[in-house]
Amino acid sequence: MRQKLKDGGNLHWYPAETNTSIRDGWFWRDEEQYVKSTEEILDIWYRSVGGNTVFLLNVPPDRRGLFASRDCQVLESVGSTICQTFFSNLAAGATVEGSLCHLGFEASKLVDEDPQSCWMATECQNQAELTIQLSDMKTFNRVLLQEPIGNYSQRISHFAVDSESDGNWIQTNLPNSSNDGAEVTDPCLSFATQSCTVKLRHLSATEK
Repeated sequence: MRQKLKDGGNLHWYPAETNTSIRDGWFWRDEEQYVKSTEEILDIWYRSVGGNTVFLLNVPPDRRGLFASRDCQVLESVGSTICQTFFSNLAAGATVEGSLCHLGFEASKLVDEDPQSCWMATECQNQAELTIQLSDMKTFNRVLLQEPIGNYSQRISHFAVDSESDGNWIQTNLPNSSNDGAEVTDPCLSFATQSCTVKLRHLSATEK
């Protein structure tokens, strides 16, 4: 697939789509019909959005033309869980050092919380490293990464996240470490670590 994309010319974004229904079946039948739990929807969300695909969740209306209360309860619970999970930005106040970058796209842009700015390596640099020094020791099990594809297209193909422990770098066990991400559908990668220093390694990338 990557060879085909390479031969196709300019690449802006190559999205995939994951779709499923909140109920057992695509249409509402009755209230005995199985409805996926909050845990099931979250698992699909992490494995789809976390792998940089668009998640299309079908929620069928009932005979009144309304969403059933059980479906709404699950959706509200999923939304609340996601908001709580990503409420605190543990990288706020961190300092970042990295590889050579374009003027105006310094490593500090990675954590400035401005969606209009970004870090960018120099042209033809397909591999790069960024070391993130957190404000203090943090315990975390999620990493959220984004690329400003609207302005600069999707470029990062593979990456790895390392955490420092007792002077040693340990690569986190990421289930998904490719296709960094779009503006909206971002990989939210799950693992568990405690560290005050994190390294983000871009292992391969496409040119603009």
